[in-house]
Amino acid sequence: MSELKITKKKKRSNTFQTYIHKILKKNQPEFQISSKASEQLNSFISTFCSTVSREARNACFLVGKSTVSWKYLLVALGLVLPSSEVVSLKNQQPEIIKKYTVFAEGEKPVRRESRAGLTVSVALCEKYLRYFDFSFKNTPRKKNQCKISVSKQTSIMLALVCEKILSEILELATIETKKYKKVIITPRHLHLAICGNDKMNHIKDACHIYFAGCGVVPHIKAEVLTTKRSKAVKNIKKYQKSCDLLVQKRPFDRAVISISKNVSILQTNPIRFKEGVFDCLQMLVEQKIVDLLKNAHDLAIHRNRDGVSGEDVDMAWKLTERDIPFTSECKYPDEEGKPLLQKEWGNDGIERLSFRAGIKRKRKSMYDSIRCFTQALLEVVLYKSLLYVSNRGASTMSFQDLKAAFESMGINFSVTRVTKPKKIKIPIE
Repeated sequence: MSELKITKKKKRSNTFQTYIHKILKKNQPEFQISSKASEQLNSFISTFCSTVSREARNACFLVGKSTVSWKYLLVALGLVLPSSEVVSLKNQQPEIIKKYTVFAEGEKPVRRESRAGLTVSVALCEKYLRYFDFSFKNTPRKKNQCKISVSKQTSIMLALVCEKILSEILELATIETKKYKKVIITPRHLHLAICGNDKMNHIKDACHIYFAGCGVVPHIKAEVLTTKRSKAVKNIKKYQKSCDLLVQKRPFDRAVISISKNVSILQTNPIRFKEGVFDCLQMLVEQKIVDLLKNAHDLAIHRNRDGVSGEDVDMAWKLTERDIPFTSECKYPDEEGKPLLQKEWGNDGIERLSFRAGIKRKRKSMYDSIRCFTQALLEVVLYKSLLYVSNRGASTMSFQDLKAAFESMGINFSVTRVTKPKKIKIPIE
């Protein structure tokens, strides 16, 4: 007798990437999307779903209920979406529900998104609303009723909102792709499309989403354009169009390794880093430095000055970056008594980042303030990441630990991962 081969059913992943390709093929079949862009768009819509679901659950628990209905979802959408969009969804809700209930079922079972005429999975959106079946023991119900219940209308309407956002982002991204005479959508095109639209930019700010590794939106202030043919203006235009990392990689890696030795309190084993951690961490740090320099430049212009000094950076640090403790001096000096990052980092990488932020003139004190900010940022991020590593009982820092550390600071970064399984071992002295 021939032996029957038993094949295990592949577990479905909780991502929107499949539906992103389906929506793009349905609306713009002549365009394609790269894997990195698809991953970043999936991160964007997943953050949006989790934010809306969390606010809907909070609105439900405040009233003392355990069933998330449509009215609680409407409250959550009002906190994230513009008011005009919420009104249109409220008017569109009866039509979608009627289409879902009137749909004639055949002999075979039909998926809920097919009955409602949608592409995005309703079951996946319902998982976000249920918090992936996490049990809340402090709900006002009894112990046997502590799990969250979700009505049919709620999950269908959340899938409708997600599909509308995805289709609108992809449509805007195809317009940006046409400007560059390309056919494949890249993360840069997604970033420009979202930041250039008021509605999508409102969602990005409401969910605290940062796009890392996509560069910045080209902008030059009128105070900088005194002489258009200057070399500084050319450098600003050059680095604002690029998406490359501007700080040298090896000095940054050495700085991360040396700082991680000082902040690893709970770690007794040698600390290891996956290969993608250094690249992701550098993307995030450079993005935060560029945002800080933009705020410092605004303060300098407010003081009727074009050049940015260390005082402007310190003031912007105190006003905007409250999660990072302010320090005027860098800790952990090297053998010569100089700050750690002063030996590892030169002024070239910081100068390139200032050009990306649209700064034309810099003072010498600005470089030292940026080094202090970078070291304080790395200390906070690495300390929180190592806490998550020790919680798992492991000795290797992964991309998920880094992402959880930034989420604890209220920042949702949309960044692609490097999936090569190479590890770098740090010996303990």
